[in-house]
Amino acid sequence: MLRKVVIFMVVFIVGMIASEESFFADYKDANNFDTEIYGDLLIKSAANTNDEIAHKPEHSHMLESKSYGKLVHYSIGARVSSDRLVASGGQNQSWPSPHNVQIQLTYPSEGFGAQVTYVAIVVNQTSTLGQAYIVKGGINEHMISIIVDAYSTSVFNVFAYIYGI
Repeated sequence: MLRKVVIFMVVFIVGMIASEESFFADYKDANNFDTEIYGDLLIKSAANTNDEIAHKPEHSHMLESKSYGKLVHYSIGARVSSDRLVASGGQNQSWPSPHNVQIQLTYPSEGFGAQVTYVAIVVNQTSTLGQAYIVKGGINEHMISIIVDAYSTSVFNVFAYIYGI
């Protein structure tokens, strides 16, 4: 179990360093949400933490969640022998007091991409309260959009890995 935590932390840190490269764009969309594009992954977060990007659909698919201290790992799907990493990206946020945070991860950033086989999302936050769920597309489809909610946290570092064929 400790080995898994160490592996997730190493992957998370390497991902955060890689996400600082200049292959992404940062802007505010028409609804004043902060939006970043990392290659083929779009990450949208509310500029005001009281805003919601999306409401949880009644019959949404929840991602499996495992906590390792203050590290939360969400996943859905399964790796297959012919899949590859088709998108990855992350975001870091912090505040002086706890906030509720909601971000939306969308692959691809526009149009249709590879058939999604597996999604892993690693979140470092000061509480382990939260959830992740699909709001559009899904596993074995050519696009996926996932909402990640974190509650009562003053640090929110997220990194996502999307695999497809």
